[in-house]
Amino acid sequence: FVNPYIGTVGSIVSVMGSGFGANEIIRVDFGTSLAITTVFATGGGTFTTCFTTDTQPYGLTTIRARGETSLQTADAVFRIMHSISSIYPTMGTVGNIVTVAGNGYMASEQIRLSFGTTKTITIIPSNAAGMFTACFTTDTQAYGIKTITANGLMSNIYAAGSFAIKANMISVMPTQG
Repeated sequence: FVNPYIGTVGSIVSVMGSGFGANEIIRVDFGTSLAITTVFATGGGTFTTCFTTDTQPYGLTTIRARGETSLQTADAVFRIMHSISSIYPTMGTVGNIVTVAGNGYMASEQIRLSFGTTKTITIIPSNAAGMFTACFTTDTQAYGIKTITANGLMSNIYAAGSFAIKANMISVMPTQG
């Protein structure tokens, strides 16, 4: 049993199983992460544990519980979803540099970042684990909250976050008088 069966990187996943050897060590693998957690089975061969979803590409990932003594295995599936994990800073003026990070995308796919009315502010690749980090300079747009969208160009999946453009005085003429 897995709960939840879908989530983003950083989600906590509970795993319960039965049919293992009494008091044996159960190793739980999560996709590319071997032994993301280990736990002892009860005298009745059941176990309950949890782990935090680590960084892996978007899509279905296998969770495998394996008894170290009995060699019994049980599999379940978890779907890793995409997300924008951070935007820094979350507010500023035109001309500020903004750093956006995301995960849960396909490995090595191009990610298009849109910012407010600008359809493509930058395009960057995700790494082998489906993560990306990008920086861009806020372009001239009206005051207010703007949506930042990260769109995977191969997978066509996207996540969104927001940045608030604050007012800023850029020129005073004359400078004295």
